[in-house]
Amino acid sequence: MRTVKAPIILTLVASFATAARAEPATSGDTVEDRSTVDIDGRVIDRWVARDAHGLAIHPEQFYRDVGRPDLIVARARRRSLAIGALVGGIAFTGVSAYFIVKTASIESRTRLCDPFTLSSSQFAACGQANLDANAAAGRQGVFNMLSAGGALLGGAVAFGISTYLFLHPEPVTQEEAELLAADANRRHLTSITPYAQPGGGGLVIAGRF
Repeated sequence: MRTVKAPIILTLVASFATAARAEPATSGDTVEDRSTVDIDGRVIDRWVARDAHGLAIHPEQFYRDVGRPDLIVARARRRSLAIGALVGGIAFTGVSAYFIVKTASIESRTRLCDPFTLSSSQFAACGQANLDANAAAGRQGVFNMLSAGGALLGGAVAFGISTYLFLHPEPVTQEEAELLAADANRRHLTSITPYAQPGGGGLVIAGRF
């Protein structure tokens, strides 16, 4: 009896262990490579998920099919970051334009120093005041241009991030998506059938693993 029961127990344990490891997923999803190369020779990674009938499906549906809801969250975060970076780039550009306009409108507060109507001390004071006004206007102009340049740089970085995320909306590459599809199809569980026979019993697991 011991030699009969032992295989039955091992068969049941092995069957349940296999069932626990296998996570149900929609079978048949595939990934089509749609990557392109820009004029600078850089590869823009793009891919399209298709169901068992060859119809294109939304990436979020693909992530559900392969059992990765965390990638749906990651995709939504990338889109939110892309939109936020775009808004930030526009805001930085506006700030830069503001400082440029402000620089163009700077006027030094100088006055006419007439040596015929002013005493020598008054004329000297008037000249010094004009020098100080020109220096202050110059400092303000430099500050404004530095501010405009910094804002413009920030806008360029924000636009760069936004452009990259809009061109690469998926949190996984085409190769990684193919691996996810292959793994999900391998783990796809189609049926679990118990069986019994005079010598014992167990579970028959049918599917691709």
